[in-house]
Amino acid sequence: MSTYKKYFDGLRGVAIISVIIYHANINIFNYKLFSGGYLGVDIFFVISGYLITFVIVNDFEKNKKFSILNFADKRIRRIFPVLILIIIFFYLPFFFNLVPSSFNAYLKSTNSIFLFNTNFHFNDVNQVYGDDSSLEKPFLHIWSIAIEFQFYAFTSILFFLLFKIKSNINFYILILILIFLFSIIYCQINYKINPTSNFYLPFGRLWEFIFGALLFLIEKKKFINFDTKITRHLPLLGFIIISICLLTFKKNSPHPSLLTIIPVFSLGLIILFNKPKEIINRLLNFIILLKIGIISYSLYILHYPIFALVRVVVAKTDHIFFLSLVKLSLPIILISFSVLSYYFVER
Repeated sequence: MSTYKKYFDGLRGVAIISVIIYHANINIFNYKLFSGGYLGVDIFFVISGYLITFVIVNDFEKNKKFSILNFADKRIRRIFPVLILIIIFFYLPFFFNLVPSSFNAYLKSTNSIFLFNTNFHFNDVNQVYGDDSSLEKPFLHIWSIAIEFQFYAFTSILFFLLFKIKSNINFYILILILIFLFSIIYCQINYKINPTSNFYLPFGRLWEFIFGALLFLIEKKKFINFDTKITRHLPLLGFIIISICLLTFKKNSPHPSLLTIIPVFSLGLIILFNKPKEIINRLLNFIILLKIGIISYSLYILHYPIFALVRVVVAKTDHIFFLSLVKLSLPIILISFSVLSYYFVER
């Protein structure tokens, strides 16, 4: 049976730091820091594809069966409590600080959370991700949580059927490759037709999850010699490429599209070829990065509504001292609430 890789929390740490810095909208000398930080979400998607396949396949091998209901129950218990927390916690602050039209839009996005279709909601209202108008949409970021849950549903049904048809990893890999190719082709075509739906909806994103699933199965099947003089350098190469993408991708870069393959495949180099005692393994196992990765779900859920609330409140005042105090205290507030959320809600 496969075991969980500790450095995955380090990868989550890299992903959430990138996303938070991107959403913080920090500019230094007219340069947006981590202008491609939104790619952190794509890192989460690949990791989710790997780990969910890990859970499903190991469960099947251990119990000789797979229960979709048990799988769904665990995913809902994992995801829903923190979502309910933010809905309750932020209701009154936004009620008193948003104008009626904005608050009505806020309520509609809240309703979509309970149906796990927030991505469809923001696609329907044609909300362009990254626009100035998106910065004050408290639950815009939940689009990615919704798409993850949709992927969980798809994957659980897919593997349930595959297990019924044939118990053979080669067969699973073949099916997943076909789905991957269909999704990436659709993604590239649809980006030119409707980039908004391509961004929010699962059809153009499925290939990222499937790529993660393929990484797990390829690793499990041992198709590749993972320990040679050449492969030992691949994780470092992958990390360098991802770092360059996080720093150089822009808001208007074609995404998701074939261009997105660059950071996604680079992440694959890290996952497939990372070895103990190598430089990237040591970096990703850095204690602070691991701790951040462990609370990454709470950090992700909480950071966007906190940022949105601060922007709404700050827009109503021109008090320099107050503005400075708020900006300086934000990291402490975010980390403190996320730690509390992790230990008293998530767990």
